[in-house]
Amino acid sequence: MPRRFSQLRKALFAAIIIGSPTAGPAFAGAAAGGATEFTQILNNGELVSLVGQSTTQINNQIQQISQLAQQIQNQLRIYENMLQNTAQLPSHVWGQVENDLKQLQNVVNQGQGMAFSMGNIDDVLMQRFQNAQFKTNLPNGASFASTYQTWSTTNR
Repeated sequence: MPRRFSQLRKALFAAIIIGSPTAGPAFAGAAAGGATEFTQILNNGELVSLVGQSTTQINNQIQQISQLAQQIQNQLRIYENMLQNTAQLPSHVWGQVENDLKQLQNVVNQGQGMAFSMGNIDDVLMQRFQNAQFKTNLPNGASFASTYQTWSTTNR
């Protein structure tokens, strides 16, 4: 791209020099910083080139957005197919899943009950034997009660 731009610059420069009645550069004045007319024309050509580059970038972004929209549409179709396939499963499969989930719920409820009870037991032991040094290998000096509570909360 820089090569094409430099050729454009050369062509504009040659056209201005050849087409100029004085065969020399005319000054634009103090408002333009003392720049010559052909410099201003080249600057305008450069601005046109930058607009072209911006247009290319915008087109690329539009293409990326359309591709992203296509991907989202494809994912929605995949989910739609999954729902259709799940709806067609026989009822005996759902019965097994429901039974397994109920068993899992019972196990989790029992674990939470045990964690609550163990936390209470730890608190009672600490209150009764305040001067006793209980050995624990828990990290960061945590108590069993707080560890059981964290475990229960995590499982819930």
